[in-house]
This record gives sequence, C-alpha cells and structure tokens, in this order.
Amino acid sequence: MLAPAVAQAADDASIRGIVSDAKTKKPLEGEWCYDPTSDEYIIDNASRVENHRLIRVNTDNPDARTSIGYGRIREEQGELHAIATPVGGGARVDAYRAKVQTQNYSIYLQDRWALRSNVFLSAGMRWELQDMRDVLGRRAVFIWDNVAPRVGLTYDWTDEGKSRLYASYGWFYQPLPLPLPLPLPLPLPLNSRVFGGLVQVGRTYRNADCVSQTTTTSGGVQQRMIEGSPTEYCTDTRSYTTGLTEGAVVPRLRGQYNQPGRNRLVVRPPSCAMRARREAEAVPGVLRGLATKPSWRSAVGLAASLFRPGP
Repeated sequence: MLAPAVAQAADDASIRGIVSDAKTKKPLEGEWCYDPTSDEYIIDNASRVENHRLIRVNTDNPDARTSIGYGRIREEQGELHAIATPVGGGARVDAYRAKVQTQNYSIYLQDRWALRSNVFLSAGMRWELQDMRDVLGRRAVFIWDNVAPRVGLTYDWTDEGKSRLYASYGWFYQPLPLPLPLPLPLPLPLNSRVFGGLVQVGRTYRNADCVSQTTTTSGGVQQRMIEGSPTEYCTDTRSYTTGLTEGAVVPRLRGQYNQPGRNRLVVRPPSCAMRARREAEAVPGVLRGLATKPSWRSAVGLAASLFRPGP
C-alpha cells in the first residue's frame, strides 16, 4: 500500500481516493491517488467515476448530459492548483473541504485638547494589520501599513454645552477584498476563490450510453443506471476544470480606504424643562417652537448637514 497522503484515520471519508494498490497503483476508491515515492498523482476514471455530481439535461438535446462536481488541489505537493491530467481533465472528489482564515489586528490612540472653553480639538491614529492565510496555512496576503489618521474640531458658540459646530476628517480602511457593494465587505471570496483551493470539474456524457447498460468488473456486473439515476459506472468525459493555475494578487497589495469629511451643526436636546425654555428664548424661529414642550423621555434636536464630500 502506498502511504496515505493525509494523516487521518483509515475510516475517515476524506482518505478516499488517496490509498492505492501497490501492484496496480489504481485508486481503491475515488478517481485518484498520490504516489509519494514518485511524487506524482495517478488518475483513473475510465471505467468508474466519483459519483458526487450535479447532472444537467440539455432540453434541446435530452441525450446530452453535463455533470458538475468538485475537484481538489495538490495538497501533498504544497501547490494550489488542481489535480488533473496533462490535458486538463480534473479528478473529481466527493466534496469541497477547506479551512481558510483572515486575522485582523488594530491599535487605536486618541486624545482631546481644549483650545478654549468652547473650542476642542481631537486627534487620533489607527493602525491596522491584516493577515490572510491560504488553505495550506501559508501566508498569502500580509498588509501591515494601514495607518489611518483622524482629526476633529468642535466649537460651541453658546459656551453652555447646548449647541455645537464640528468638523472631522479621517481615513477608514476596509478589509480585503471588496467583491460586492456590501456595507461590510468580507474577505471570504478572496480566500475561497483564490487561496481556498476551490476547484470545479465539468464533464459530459450521453444518456444513451448508460440507460440499460452494464459494466463488468471483478466484482460482477454493475448497472450504469439505477431508477433513472447514473451510478459511478456511468462514466463522463472531460469538459473543463477550474484552478489549473494558482491564483495570485498584485504585489504589495494595500487596503482600500475612504476619506470622509463632515461639517455639521447640532443642537443638543434639553435635559429638563427649565433649560428647554431658556433654549427656546435663545433660539429663534422653528427651534423655539420645537423646544417649548420638552420632556424627560423625549429629546428635541436639529442636525443640518452642511458639507459631506464623496469618498
């Protein structure tokens, strides 16, 4: 017996397709095996295939069938491209199993200074680090220079803590990548599609080659079709295989950031009826009308956005 490529228990389902016979070097189960002595993969799916596949029927030609399943990368060789024949015929496996991870670290420092009794300056700096690993546990992307400055200025013209005019500016990095216009971009698509070893194997076959047909093996006569569903003896031929080359990203990839800036006028809600009446007397127009009936549970405020540049 060839040594198993993955150190797992013999009854583990993920060992299928790895152990092969010493004489024939043919897979005992599945379509492939790995020979560590020659450091090469052996694929045999001529008479029996891995039957975990999705079947699609061509409505214009019902006899033409397309099968779609998962493949596997060359983990034993430490490579992120598919196990396949020289002409690109991938070996199909029962499932896609992968564990990828992205770790994000950040440090944030901030302080606030009173320039005057009603003028305050705040400033801060955020340092972010992102470490993305591939399915083999190797570092695929490492971003360490996401330095995001923040600064803000607040002015209270009443000098009583009831109103304020403030402006702020800062950089805000987003985790890699930005695959979809979502509010919170997730790093999962980049991990799974580029570094996760995701392989898809597409094949075709003719339904007439399997209906009422049999295959003779050492174990007897095997049916190619049972109750309208193909068995592993209904073989299919190569159509396409993804992941034949390793995915890559541009060198020195950096995080994407936004540069929002805000200037706003804010009138804070009163804390009691007495302060509300005083504020109503000091603020003309519509604010006076809004502040005449305050309560402990309700708040009165007005925020007018004066400036909001695009990202």
